Amino acid sequence: MVVIDDGSVDRPAAALAGAGLLERIRFVRQENQGVSAARNHGLELSTGQYVCFLDADDVVDPRFATKMVELLRTRAGRFGYCNYRYFADAPSRPPVNLRHPVRQGRALGHILDGNFIPTPGAVLIDRSALRVLRFDPRLQGTEDWWMWIQLCLTEPVHHHPEVLLHIRMRPGSLGGRKAAMIRDTALLFEEAEKLLAAAPVWLTSHERARFHYRTATALLDAGRPREAATRWWRAAKLGLGAWPHGVLLVKMLLSAAGVQRRVELALWNRRLGR
Repeated sequence: MVVIDDGSVDRPAAALAGAGLLERIRFVRQENQGVSAARNHGLELSTGQYVCFLDADDVVDPRFATKMVELLRTRAGRFGYCNYRYFADAPSRPPVNLRHPVRQGRALGHILDGNFIPTPGAVLIDRSALRVLRFDPRLQGTEDWWMWIQLCLTEPVHHHPEVLLHIRMRPGSLGGRKAAMIRDTALLFEEAEKLLAAAPVWLTSHERARFHYRTATALLDAGRPREAATRWWRAAKLGLGAWPHGVLLVKMLLSAAGVQRRVELALWNRRLGR
């Protein structure tokens, strides 16, 4: 186990020593560089065949390694994720039910349409699948999504139905992550456009329409309506359905009124039960 202290101020070395763990792990402190740099540093220092990236809010089930290695070996796979649940760190907070659809097999079209793997802590990857892939330090809210997109270009994804990861929710933690995702998603989709243009990728017309639609919404969120309109037109030519057209139209109107970000954050907080 490698623990990267990314410039924290709460004395983690002392906490690990007090728990009798410091001598059993590799502990490395670095200046604060963000989650992507911390994960990449940990990956470079690790030596195992399989890797998992746990965040500070993750509580992993003791059976995780055994179950997930068995999953990948049974299916001759290199990229898998498990079921998970969120829990509040205070008894007074209501439970949160954030779920994503389960996807398996060749899932590039699905991962382009939305990140169905909520956190790297739910994932086990065979090191050979990563090759030169690393988390992008430019992305602080969607860096894991971008990694899954690149992996799904070549790797089928495998799902374990048991809950093997528990994600602690702290006040404001998901809200802060959502704000970062709003900033970074436009860059993610622009990089995905380059990736799809450079690689031999097969997607259905529906999947390509959804991809252009998601790119348009990301650019709208980033305050770039003209570029969004271009992707909207591409999606329309591929047969985008009526409901997504309505969503884009509402977003355009909210953007013109200058209230789009406020409305979306309010809807997100409502989903979290705040």
